[in-house]
Parts: sequence; structure tokens; C-alpha cells
Amino acid sequence: MIRFGLLLCLLAGAAAAQEIGLGERLRALAAPAQPDLYTDDRQDDLDLIARHADALFGPEKAVIAMFSGADCAACAQAEADLRALAQAHQVSVHVLDTTHPEVAALMQALTLDTLPSYVMTDRLIRGEMPVFVLGRYLAE
Repeated sequence: MIRFGLLLCLLAGAAAAQEIGLGERLRALAAPAQPDLYTDDRQDDLDLIARHADALFGPEKAVIAMFSGADCAACAQAEADLRALAQAHQVSVHVLDTTHPEVAALMQALTLDTLPSYVMTDRLIRGEMPVFVLGRYLAE
């Protein structure tokens, strides 16, 4: 009998906790949306990408650009991975070699500071990115 009473108490407590959780969730849904603190930064990035689109994506209008350089130990593998992904997704890639001064200046204009870095029409991707993440971006 004591076990049954304990079980009822536990079940009642779980139900009450669930009701509180549901009430909190409903209040959160009714709350005003929080302002996006990064809207201006995101728009600045999009403006930069649009301004430099010809240099970034080349005459073939690549879907993704990758900055690579001689001093980058990870770049050769990153490029091979990106080319394999691009082939699987049937999109083109434009690899930009930062040993060329104009490419280095372009990278700096985009505020990218590490190799490899990537650019798509809707995002700047700083630094090495796992293959599965790039694959997800290419699938969007």
C-alpha cells in the first residue's frame, strides 16, 4: 500500500512538472520576438559578397569559393574534400590562391583571416570546416 501511495505521488509530481513545462512553453510562444542583434552584420557580409561576386565565383559562377594558400597545411585536403563534395552535388567550385596579391587583398576585404576559408552567395565561412557541414551548406 505504501508503494502504491509513493507511485501516485511520483506520478502526480511528474504531471505537475509537465504542466509547468507546458505553461512555460506557452508563455514563451506568446512573448514578443527578441531582436536579431546580428542583422546589420549579416547584411554587411551579404553586401561584401555581392560587391566581390565576380572575383569570388569567377566566370563559371561557382556555388562556393575557397581561399587557399601555400602556408596552409590543411588546404590541400580541404580542397580535395570540397571538390569531391561539389562533384557529388553537381556544383562548381572556385579556388582562390592567396599567393596572388589581388586574391590576398580580396580575402582581406572580406575580413577573412584564416585559411582555408569559404564564401557562398549567402555566407562567409571562416576557417576549416568539417566535410559534413560543407555538404549540408551545398545541399541547401
